Amino acid sequence: MMQEDAKNNILLITTTTSNTFQHSTPVNKRFLQTKITMTDKRPHPSSSQAQLAIIESAMSRMTDTAHPSLYDVTIICTTDDYQATYWMERLSSGVCKKPSNGDTTAAADVASTYPMVLAVSEDWSASGAGNGLGTLYAFQKACGVAAEKYGVDLKKELGEKRISAALYHTAGKGTRLAPLPASENNNKPGVVSSLDVALFGMLLCVLCEFGLWMLLLETEKIDCKRSSMPISWYSPKFVRINFLMASTHVFHSTPNPPKKLPVCHLLSTGTHEPITVLEAVVRQTGIYAPSRPGRLSVYWGDQIFVPTSPFEYTPTHHVDIMCTLFEEPPTEKVWVDRGLEKYGVIAVATGESGDAAQVEKVDHPTAMRMLKNLGDIGRVGPSLGSFSVSAEILDALCEEFKEELAAKDGKLDTDPHFWMPLTLPQDEYISLMSQKGVAEDESRAHHIRMTKMKDSFLAANPELGLFGAVDVGNNACWWDYGQLKLYIANNLKLAEEGADADLLRRFFGVTSRVMNSDVSDVKVSESAFVSSCKAKSGSVGAHSTIAAVEAEDIQIGEDAIVVNCAAKNIVAGKGAVLYNLISEAEEGIVAEDGDVIVAVTNVDGSSMLLRSKIDICGGGAWKKVLDGNTMSFEEVHKQNRDADVSAIEKKRKEMYKKASSSFGGN
Repeated sequence: MMQEDAKNNILLITTTTSNTFQHSTPVNKRFLQTKITMTDKRPHPSSSQAQLAIIESAMSRMTDTAHPSLYDVTIICTTDDYQATYWMERLSSGVCKKPSNGDTTAAADVASTYPMVLAVSEDWSASGAGNGLGTLYAFQKACGVAAEKYGVDLKKELGEKRISAALYHTAGKGTRLAPLPASENNNKPGVVSSLDVALFGMLLCVLCEFGLWMLLLETEKIDCKRSSMPISWYSPKFVRINFLMASTHVFHSTPNPPKKLPVCHLLSTGTHEPITVLEAVVRQTGIYAPSRPGRLSVYWGDQIFVPTSPFEYTPTHHVDIMCTLFEEPPTEKVWVDRGLEKYGVIAVATGESGDAAQVEKVDHPTAMRMLKNLGDIGRVGPSLGSFSVSAEILDALCEEFKEELAAKDGKLDTDPHFWMPLTLPQDEYISLMSQKGVAEDESRAHHIRMTKMKDSFLAANPELGLFGAVDVGNNACWWDYGQLKLYIANNLKLAEEGADADLLRRFFGVTSRVMNSDVSDVKVSESAFVSSCKAKSGSVGAHSTIAAVEAEDIQIGEDAIVVNCAAKNIVAGKGAVLYNLISEAEEGIVAEDGDVIVAVTNVDGSSMLLRSKIDICGGGAWKKVLDGNTMSFEEVHKQNRDADVSAIEKKRKEMYKKASSSFGGN
């Protein structure tokens, strides 16, 4: 039961444990104050019974590792061919692995074609294709790979609605997460976390169903500067969840490493290895696959969410975009209170058509003027950016931009160059683009081009509307990861005290603060978390989180994070972050308070250390040579271009094993 105490700005949550012990937990505007040890299912505090049923269904799908919900075809758009090879192999043998049931019939052989993983590189001009042209180009390249590698006509299969497909963009340099992406040789989606992959789905479940306890209960407005994360509203009961499962970002590409999370998953070899964010996102987004045969879904790798609105639906538009629609009518007060002037906003008309339109970063009067052609507006909400398109409009867009695609020239994004000119009147589109510094003549010409395409397309394909919305629910649960400070804050949640952290661990499947580890002679703080580690002596300080660590002696300070490190001795000061470090030196690895140290490894096994501090923003320091470094993050990023990430990962594992063996760890 939940009661609100307005005077003290707290919620009083009464919970019942599995042994019927009942207690109440006061929640202030930042943290829950008491520790919950055993809990039954708790509803998301802002959810109705209908939403709870949706959450339960979503969680059941996400956590079903025996029969996972996946798209028939998973397309990963990477920076280079090495990354494409890496992800095709990793996903095909991991989260997208084909089921093996012993059936050898011809029908089974055909069925075994899927799930299929196709990874392609964006070999475009230096400025990039943008996520609009980039999506079209990646799909075309994927069609070529499918035909060459599997003998499958992907375009035909999609057009005949035999399959569903999803494209994941992994673009971005990862500047705000620096220096972690450098340690993955620019393979940004490979930065990892530290729990068990088998437990990953359980985390999603708990974060969604028990979001109130999972981090912050914020009563002040959240101002998220990242336009791709449109969360800037508040409610006394709305929970902003920033679970940084260490991150990959987007599903398009510039060099970006596989980010390891402090969450180790069980491999077929019986060993444990940190899961990457991309793998987590592929699993989470698969719940929409059954509703989308004949469509290409496009996702961004820095958005992990659990919906509170139905995820099973029948598409009614050739394009549908994910958003969080508010229940309130779009009055000026709602617009201001929700901070909608800062984001891309989807507006949905009243009536059965469900037609929608998009505006971006405008105030309420301007939005209403721009959206007048839509008619009466029923609901509005921030766009998530992720979308799906029918095979028909995908083909039409590829045809419209065939010259740009053939020349690999130009840069177009979906929101300003596809959706807005398709849904806004010409004058309003020109006005909006002028705010971006685009000349009037350029905007007018582009709008005329898109309108001509739209009119021709709808005349030939009238069975669906043009542009609609898929509401994920304004009580949906979110995880934001993509900045070093969030990587640190959210991974430390695994070791924090408080009901939110207790529930995080519990529903992540963490049954002990020490999991899959041999650290019996190490003094581990009761508030630390240890996953898949081996050490003979030492200590692990309060609130620290370590995963995939092997050493003879470890001295881990409080609030430290150590992931995938091996050395005879490892010393991490308070708040330090150590990532992918391997040493055979007698002194081992030593980090002072607040240090961030990663290793950048080459194919030949040589490596360099890259240093930062926990309070340094990688984006702001991107071009600077920080103390202790010989190169800037930008220079390392350039040096890492076209790195053979598969060969480097293999070499890193060999080095890890060799270092561990030198002190009897393996």
